[in-house]
Amino acid sequence: MSERIAAESYGFTRDQYRLYVAIHELGHAVAGISEGYDYRKVTVRLDGGHSRTRGSAYPSWWGKKERIPQLVSLHGGFIANEIYLKRNGLWDPRRKELAQGNARSDYSAADNLKPSRRETEDAIFKARRHLERHWTVIDYAAPELAKKGQMSFRQLRSVPGW
Repeated sequence: MSERIAAESYGFTRDQYRLYVAIHELGHAVAGISEGYDYRKVTVRLDGGHSRTRGSAYPSWWGKKERIPQLVSLHGGFIANEIYLKRNGLWDPRRKELAQGNARSDYSAADNLKPSRRETEDAIFKARRHLERHWTVIDYAAPELAKKGQMSFRQLRSVPGW
């Protein structure tokens, strides 16, 4: 799906959609960093409306002991979008459905870990707690990420609010 079509489906301009995607990717990164995941080599990119967070979404890159932090990171993207939409009075059933559809690869990666219901609930709770605690980081970094298209770990960690 092109960036223009995706933006239109949400009722956003292209710039608003790029901000929305940046918030999603930062949600993964902030949740993962808060769980101690090493993002030193990660660059967050927005490429033509497709977002990529390198180093966070594939179970083969994680050991068993890191299963819960990975679940937290995977759920961070959707939760960040939910928080953003609700805080800005933009949350509605249509956008919720679109956001869930866009997070399907995250949900698929989480399902591959075969978590119990309790592990999933704990991961969602932790991700929400981390994002609420560090929302100022996302608020500050998202416009910069949306504008420039990428942000290194060093740049992200230098954002006030950690």
